[in-house]
Amino acid sequence: LYSALFLVSLSTHATLQLVDSQITVNPVITQKAQESGVGFTSNSEQYQLIADGYAQQQNTVNIGSLSVGQSISTQWSSQRGPYQVFISSDSASQVVQSASASSSSYNQIALNLRTGNVAIITGQIVVTFANNTTAQSIASNHNINLSADYPRLNTAFFTVNTEQDIFSIAKALNEDAGVTSVQVDVIEHFSQPL
Repeated sequence: LYSALFLVSLSTHATLQLVDSQITVNPVITQKAQESGVGFTSNSEQYQLIADGYAQQQNTVNIGSLSVGQSISTQWSSQRGPYQVFISSDSASQVVQSASASSSSYNQIALNLRTGNVAIITGQIVVTFANNTTAQSIASNHNINLSADYPRLNTAFFTVNTEQDIFSIAKALNEDAGVTSVQVDVIEHFSQPL
């Protein structure tokens, strides 16, 4: 069963096209989004994964204050709500090693192709499933973790294991006959204090 709510493209696009050509996006963001080759739809918005792009909550270790030998050099950084978002100059493995060494948690980031905004990928996959399917069976069949289950809505939230790729799992879920829709959860807008 194909879901119109989710699409993953693992091929590299020749040119990254924003919906509105009047929107200006930092060229590093555009380049890294094009390099990733991974596009997806969430909440009816088109996103492009940003290669080497990460987000870190403020209440965790600051990227500039990792202990000696664990700093991460960046090509671009910005603040989005409680997150410090950045594109690393280091390889992904160096970022992951630094994250592990500092007991810190990083999220991937994506570019909204309509608004030009950077969104944080939460690490959650939102799945709506058929009446004859359970959240527990989906978790078991795909070797993923059930985070929240809303059986009356036939909807559940899942996370992937450390060694799994969220986009590959989302694609596999989308191909599951018992699943009616799949979305990689993103945060793009943050409330502002009055």
